[in-house]
Amino acid sequence: MLLPSKGVYVARCSLYSYLFLLIKYLTPEGKVVLIFSNLAQVVDEESTHPIIEELQKNNRFRKELHLKRDVRASSRRTKRRDDRDKEKVELWVLALKEQK
Repeated sequence: MLLPSKGVYVARCSLYSYLFLLIKYLTPEGKVVLIFSNLAQVVDEESTHPIIEELQKNNRFRKELHLKRDVRASSRRTKRRDDRDKEKVELWVLALKEQK
């Protein structure tokens, strides 16, 4: 079952709510795949990473895979100027933790 995000920018509390709601739809073998940008941490270095925070504070999911790649340069057609040297795109695969 695929439950797409409704927006590009998801508030921190929405991510926690989203993951909480996903639990009732996941089978024990089910996986959650998230594509994430670390832009918030690049802009505000004191900002915490919501997925890492979820894994550390809650006992719901375990990390199965985490990949990081550099963000591509902006299109030459855009008028926006941005420095994306530190920005990374991340792929996270999370699985339910086994309940004891």
